[in-house]
Amino acid sequence: MKRRFTPVAVLAAAAVTAMVSAGLLSLPAHAAGSSRHVVPDLHPTWATSSADHGALAADAVISGRVYLASRDAAGLARFVAAVSTPGSPLFHHYLTPAAAQARFGSRAGAGEGVASWLRSVGLTVTSTSTHYVAFRGSVAKAGAAFGTTIHSYVVDGKTVHAPAGAVTVPASIAADVLTVSGLSSSLVANKPMLVKSGTKVAKPADPKVSCNAYEGQKLAKKFPKAYGAVQPFAVCGYGPAQLQGAYGTGAKGFTGKGITMAVVDAYAQPTMAKDFKTWVKNRGEDPLAKGQYKEYIPDGTTYSEGWGGEEALDIEAIHSMATDAKIVYVAARTPSDSAFFDAFTTIIDKHLADAVNNSWEGGTDAQTPASTIAAYENMFQMGAAEGIGFYFSSGVSGGAGGTTYPSIDPYVTAVGGSAIGIDKQNKYMWETSWETDYAKLSGSGKSWVDPPGTFTSGAGGGTSVKFAQPKWQKGVVPKKFSQIHGGAPMRTSPDIGALADPTTGFLEGYSTQDGGKFVYGETRIGGTSLSSPLIVGMQAVAEQAGGGEALGFANPAIYALYGTKAYNDVTDDPFGDGTRLAHVRIATLDGVSQTALATAGNAEDGHLASVKGYDTTTGVGTPTVNYYKSFQVLP
Repeated sequence: MKRRFTPVAVLAAAAVTAMVSAGLLSLPAHAAGSSRHVVPDLHPTWATSSADHGALAADAVISGRVYLASRDAAGLARFVAAVSTPGSPLFHHYLTPAAAQARFGSRAGAGEGVASWLRSVGLTVTSTSTHYVAFRGSVAKAGAAFGTTIHSYVVDGKTVHAPAGAVTVPASIAADVLTVSGLSSSLVANKPMLVKSGTKVAKPADPKVSCNAYEGQKLAKKFPKAYGAVQPFAVCGYGPAQLQGAYGTGAKGFTGKGITMAVVDAYAQPTMAKDFKTWVKNRGEDPLAKGQYKEYIPDGTTYSEGWGGEEALDIEAIHSMATDAKIVYVAARTPSDSAFFDAFTTIIDKHLADAVNNSWEGGTDAQTPASTIAAYENMFQMGAAEGIGFYFSSGVSGGAGGTTYPSIDPYVTAVGGSAIGIDKQNKYMWETSWETDYAKLSGSGKSWVDPPGTFTSGAGGGTSVKFAQPKWQKGVVPKKFSQIHGGAPMRTSPDIGALADPTTGFLEGYSTQDGGKFVYGETRIGGTSLSSPLIVGMQAVAEQAGGGEALGFANPAIYALYGTKAYNDVTDDPFGDGTRLAHVRIATLDGVSQTALATAGNAEDGHLASVKGYDTTTGVGTPTVNYYKSFQVLP
């Protein structure tokens, strides 16, 4: 058998060891004196003297973790570069979980040593693993243990805490300490990124507004023209067959058979297994095979409606693109960074899947605590060494709020978003950036108010202020993006894209509580919460096409195909003649559900940029059938 990946050799093997931008995996530096070492970057930039409100109460209780360092952090980074880069002799020569832990995990006995020290300074050790030691104790004891005091700060109206000075640990354990969490607050809570189509109303906001089964099926003839033409109604929500037709999966055995992908969200939808089966049946598909869907839910995990909708969307979107792939849902017990870390390491330690979808976001890379970045990045690298890729939605900020973490991390794949037209035969018609403007219907009903109206939502993306540009982005990402902050080129997001615009969205199904009972329903939905799992499903197909060989950390391979027929080049003007793409729909404007004209692309306020080539809405573009063929095994 001959394995084909085009182009075959993209980066010279000599460049492999220098690949991938530097992360935050650094061992503690020497402090003054030889008995203590500084754990880097644990005094947040927001912990300023002007925001300082003094020391926390000495008897207040604080919890945290000491994350354990890799025994060979530099070697791990080099191995991930080599195993992920087309043309490298080690390309796709992954390690087993046991081999990865033995070669790059924490040093044998590291956890016991750290735990012993924590106990000796009066802190309670609450749990241990090969990745961290968790502790709990008073602020006074924690501060003394880590050589600092912990103060209260008021930042953006929030009362938070952080070390007032450098964090140090004894020299005897310093080499085993990667970072420490819990000593600082996180300014932004993790949240799902799904974008609902509209709010529920007791009666239709406008009974004349319907929705289409496919793009352009019915025109909104009873409403005013826009851009010189009668515009169509929005689609009701695309289904699997339509998305497979548009993005080239499903046909010729491209179904993800034999491949397992994972979804990680917070909490757990108690009806998910049943809802998934109902949704599949309603789509007219074959029933799920035995064992095709599994759940890993920690004890004590509860339900949250917002996260339940996200969970359903992620699972159903992956299945839509890869109907024979297996899916595992691994719940984070809460939306905390530590709970997500535990979900990730569950997947890595057991190699439960070859890729992990994450349709959630925290703060910007500038807001995210250094301890979170250090712990996550080490974990992303350990997964990559095993051939596990991590995919994150690029965000829904429209580029206005900065790049989101973890999607901007150089060891994950960030997925941006588009709007798409799919015809009656399930064929790709057009695609443009997800940048939605809404214009209201005038009081007379005879015109739209200042179309395209107001920018309301769009894909996230942009340029990091923290991470340097990785090797695989060089020569692809234009300087106008990578150097937008001035100075050296930086990591830019997203890497790749797929459907996200809720106006041309996805029809998902799941149960919500009504009068104490769970009732199943279906709704149109979107966001990069949708595009990320769609890409993960497409990666399952690419993996199947490659004979089942895991794609692992896929960014070097994704960028290697840039400029080929593997991608649709998504722009704001897909027809090249200035034609505006718009739909009539019900939307929530100023908190009220009403008739609106939704215009795709061409955001007037410049939040996003969708241009020829790489851009900050869909990265290198969206996959075509040639994408999967690029990985195909040939006889």
